[in-house]
Order: sequence, then C-alpha cells, then structure tokens
Amino acid sequence: VTYAIAPFLDMLNHSSDVKAEVGYDFVKEAYSVSSCRDYKPGEEVLISYGELSNDACLQLYGFVENDNPYDRYIFQDLGSRLLQGPLGQKAGSGAKAFLQQSIADARASGLLIQVPVTASGFPTEVVQFVQRLSSELTDLSPVGSSTDLAQRALRDACKKELQMGFPTTLDEDMRQLEELELQVSKYKLEKMMSQTGEPTPGQQPPGVGPSTEADGNSTPQGADQPPSPSSASQESAAEVAAAADTSPAAAGAPMVNSEAEAATPAPEAAAGGAREVGAQMADAEQDPSIFGSPSASESGDDAGKGPGLDGSGSGEVQEASQPALPELDLDEVARSKLCLCYRIQKKRLLAGIVMPIREVRYDNRQ
Repeated sequence: VTYAIAPFLDMLNHSSDVKAEVGYDFVKEAYSVSSCRDYKPGEEVLISYGELSNDACLQLYGFVENDNPYDRYIFQDLGSRLLQGPLGQKAGSGAKAFLQQSIADARASGLLIQVPVTASGFPTEVVQFVQRLSSELTDLSPVGSSTDLAQRALRDACKKELQMGFPTTLDEDMRQLEELELQVSKYKLEKMMSQTGEPTPGQQPPGVGPSTEADGNSTPQGADQPPSPSSASQESAAEVAAAADTSPAAAGAPMVNSEAEAATPAPEAAAGGAREVGAQMADAEQDPSIFGSPSASESGDDAGKGPGLDGSGSGEVQEASQPALPELDLDEVARSKLCLCYRIQKKRLLAGIVMPIREVRYDNRQ
C-alpha cells in the first residue's frame, strides 16, 4: 500500500450525506473528485471521509458531525440497566432469580457488554434477547402481561443512562454551549473595536459624561431649564467675573462636564484666594520635607512633571488610555466547545430512542 499527500483534497470538509467519487485517475495521473449532484455558486463542496462515527471523526479529524447517521453510543453494561428497569419490576419473587441468571449468562457471552446503540436502535441480537426474556417473564409472572415490555425495557435503559451516565443534562450542555459562543462573539467584537479606537458597547466615549449633550451642555435631557437672570443680575455677575479674572461661564453659564473645569473654584473663592494659594504651592514645591527631592528618573526634561500633566505648565490632563482587554484563550474555548458538541450528540442519540427531541445544529469546525 502506498500513501501520498494529495494537495487541495484535504481542504474539502466531510459530510455523511454526500455521495462523491474520490480516487486516483490512472489515465490523467492525478486525483479526481466527481460529485453526484450539482452545486450552486458559492456553495461549499463536500466529500465523505467514510462511514465514521463521531468517535472516529473526533479522534482522526478533530470535529463532530451533526446528526451523524453512523454515530453510536456504547453501553458499557446494558445488563445492569435492564435489571433496574421494567424487567426487574415485572419479575416477581419467583422470577427474580431467573432474570438475574439470564442476564449473567448474557454478560458472560459478551452479549450485554459494550453494546453499540445507533439512531435506529439496538443491535438485532440484543433486541431478540430482551424480547425472549420479556416473553418468559410474562409467562412466569402472576402480574399480567405486556406486549411492549421489551421496548419499554430498552427505552428505560436509555433513559437511565441519560440520568445516571452523565454529570450534566442535555439542556445544561446546550446552555453552556450557547454561553461559550456568546463569550467568543463578544470578545472578538470588543477586540476589534478596541483596535479601531471605537468605544465598546456600554462604554461612554472619552470626555463625555452620562448627562453631557452633544453641545457640551451638562444639563440632563428633559430637565427644566432655570429661569434666565434679570439684566441687573447679569451686570452684577459680569462685574464679579471681571474682578476675579474668571470666564463668564462661572457666573451663570452652564458648566461643561469635564474634570479640569469641575475642579475650578467658585468665583468668590477665586477672587480672594487665587494668588494666595499659588504662593503657598510655590513655597511648598521648594520645601523637600513636603514633596521630597526629585529621584534619578525625574532628572532631566521630565523633572518636576506632576502626574497627569504634560510638563508644559498648561495644566492639561492627559487622556487616560483604554484598559487592555483580558486575553481569552480561544484554543481552550474551542476544545471546550468540541467536548460539549460530542457529549450533546451522544445524549441526543439516546434521547431520540426515548422520545423525539428538538433539532439542534451548530458548526464546530475550526
């Protein structure tokens, strides 16, 4: 047997429903792929890797197929589930020993060990054994008969396997899968927006407060505007502003919602104490007991720069950079999603024997 790497051929994904001919053309001396149906423009071309269960798909190729007709679930010990179900309940005191001995013999022969179950049901020999056992129990038991005892016993075995064979339920796995997909989508969106400098959902743009309007007015929307002052009040406010060397906005105009102007003192305090505060700060900067001497890293051009200042003496506050997003291990998330998809498919297979369930589709390929 000769093995070879076929470029481009490994780029085609798998589907169990696709019928396509893939092989080596000895005339053209090349691999060829022939489809058995027509494809629309833009439609993905698929081939079949073979009649593989999801166990083989996961181990060999790293994906799980939705509604795989060749998937199967392995009962490690079907005999214990049968004893716990309707067969054990049907057997009276006299038939209990017969049931236990029959199941023990079937275990010894390997009939009830490592039993594969597919979407179509149990293997034929297992179904025949349960039917024969059910018929004999009906004859031995004084409690009446039941024609569908074998079917109920096998359905109950699948139900108990769902309840006792997994740490979580099918609905819990589905919710966890949806949460993982939402987490990845949110992380990718925030990552993209942080790279472009756009505010992420729920985040205010820089310099805009929750009550700031587009024109810089900090009055909340819908709030009643204060009555306009009289002409005498306006003249008095202008005189106070001129005496204090402040802007007219401090005398009655709406204040912009920013940290720099929010720290501006009231007109009365600014008029009487601006120069005094400035002199005290100048004296304090010269006192090493208050601020300490500049460190080696503060020497040179950066010496004397306070935190948040640009060093030019203008007192402008530097814009804070956006916090870095916490990194999300996408490989670990992909592995978790793959395990969930595998477990969901196994549970859906068992639940499909117990009762029909809703159809769930997802894409777990990378």
